Amino acid sequence: MKPQLLIDSTSGEHVRKYKMDDYISSISIYRFKNSAPVQFFPEGVFEVYFQLDGDFSHQKNPSAPWELRPKSFVGGLHTKSFFVKPNQNQATCIGVKFKAHNTSFLLQEKLSDYANKVRDLRDIWGAQCDQLINDLVKDQKASAVEKLIVGFFLDQMSGDHQIERTLPLDEIMANQGRISVAHLADSAALSKSHFRKSFRERIGLSPLDYCRVIRVKHALQQINKGDFKNLTQVAYELGYFDQAHFHREFKFITHLTPKNYLRSQHS
Repeated sequence: MKPQLLIDSTSGEHVRKYKMDDYISSISIYRFKNSAPVQFFPEGVFEVYFQLDGDFSHQKNPSAPWELRPKSFVGGLHTKSFFVKPNQNQATCIGVKFKAHNTSFLLQEKLSDYANKVRDLRDIWGAQCDQLINDLVKDQKASAVEKLIVGFFLDQMSGDHQIERTLPLDEIMANQGRISVAHLADSAALSKSHFRKSFRERIGLSPLDYCRVIRVKHALQQINKGDFKNLTQVAYELGYFDQAHFHREFKFITHLTPKNYLRSQHS
């Protein structure tokens, strides 16, 4: 059974109105039409999910057991893809993606503590999460969803939420992850050891792992667009040493070889 999933993104009107666009990247409504598993790939962002209709389970890799997800949770940065399935047909959840350099305004702990983990939002913000889910269930129109989500996170913001500008994430994005830790440390005017520590705590992964995720993310996008002659070209354009290097890192993150992923897109 192939997954049937519809994704609606909100307009961003309320995000911009309340000046949350430095923090929130997108708000999306996921409508699952059946219970087939869906594979999600790491994007280098923190996400918060609110499950409105029914329960969902996740699987860390194809051979791992399925685990029931909390009703609302924060997902830290992932280094590998994972699978999600609703436990019934016709299920809905809302996902909020945050800009990597400004997630720390929400969470007081080191963001590295959340890496590859799912944490129940009620452990962080208590019963307010249940009330928000009740409000979202009552009105699932995109504009209403965005207004409720933005209001909720405005209430959770810590008093000191300066925009993070010292870590050179823009350089990582501009170079599609093809950049050395030494260069990034120089850009941040930090020693390599200090830069690695600061990056892990404030972004959630080591700079090397983060760059790997971003590079494979761009490989996936290129394959999805069909904008290449062959997979060797994809590897070359993204700066991999050779095809074996590309194959190894792609499979580590996606659980698939590049060739098998390409086949899956045409099956």
